[in-house]
Amino acid sequence: MIEDAVTGRLLDEHDIAGMASAIEAVLTDPALARRQGEAGRAMVERLFATGRTTNALKHLLAKRAGVWPPMRAVQMDPSLLGEALARLVYHQ
Repeated sequence: MIEDAVTGRLLDEHDIAGMASAIEAVLTDPALARRQGEAGRAMVERLFATGRTTNALKHLLAKRAGVWPPMRAVQMDPSLLGEALARLVYHQ
């Protein structure tokens, strides 16, 4: 989740001086702290958006766990029905 110098700093776990320097940089440069914080938030919102993760989970449940999708979910995404049927026919 950390992109060095964009969303934070990546340092060796034993780099005490580097850690102190990174902490000092965000404490003394509010613009840097704000930029990195905003970039981190944008990354999280992009990678973990509710719609994206929910859609992936619905497909995973239909495809791998044999969960039959509710009709409303199929209406919104007809490919869910195909995955559920394929699992029913080919995996059981």
